[in-house]
Amino acid sequence: MALYAIIEDNIVSNIAVSDTALEDNWFLVDDTVKMGDTKDGDTYTSPPPSEEEMRDIRDRLLAEDVDPLANNSLRWAELTDAKQAEWTQYRTDLLNVPQQSGFPTTITWPTKPS
Repeated sequence: MALYAIIEDNIVSNIAVSDTALEDNWFLVDDTVKMGDTKDGDTYTSPPPSEEEMRDIRDRLLAEDVDPLANNSLRWAELTDAKQAEWTQYRTDLLNVPQQSGFPTTITWPTKPS
C-alpha cells in the first residue's frame, strides 16, 4: 500500500492509500504530505497556520493543562505559593500568545510547570 495525492492547481486536494494510482491525476507521495500542501516541483509545503488554528491549540492547552488544576480549589490549595505563581504565569503566558509579534506563524510557547 502506498500514499497517493490528487494535485489540483499545485495544491493537494485529496489523499488516499492504494496499491496503485487510482487515476492519472493521482501522484505517489510520502506520509509528510498533507491536504492543502502546495506542490512546487518535487517539494511540498504546508500553508502557514491560521490564527484560529493557533488559538485552538492555545485553548486546548488551557483546558487540558491549566483549568483542571486552577478550577479545582482542593488541588489548587495543595500547591505551594511558588507553584501557584508558576501556574498563574503559565496561564497568563498562554493567554498572551496571540499578542506575540510573530503570531500565528512564529510562536514561543510557554513551558508547562512541572
